[in-house]
Amino acid sequence: MVHRVHPLLIAFAVCVFFFLLAPLVIIIGSAFSDTSYLTFPPQGLTLHWFWNIFEIEAFRTTAITSFELAFLGTGLSLLMGIPAAYAISRYRLGLPSWL
Repeated sequence: MVHRVHPLLIAFAVCVFFFLLAPLVIIIGSAFSDTSYLTFPPQGLTLHWFWNIFEIEAFRTTAITSFELAFLGTGLSLLMGIPAAYAISRYRLGLPSWL
């Protein structure tokens, strides 16, 4: 049995998709733009705005702290998660079958 999707539902889904995606496209486009204001079409492409982040001390220290915490959290998760997954799969621990 073939289930057909109503055309209005498809139109609504497309509208929602573009409504959510359009701001993201504009932000990404302006992030790589050569000018400090939004122009269309862009005058050129550059990574200038991303390099400016590292020139400001507060952003630099915040980014370093964020990366340190991300690596620490990932490492601790792996150190706890791998043995736990092994124990759950290897031994019967009285846990529910769905776990």
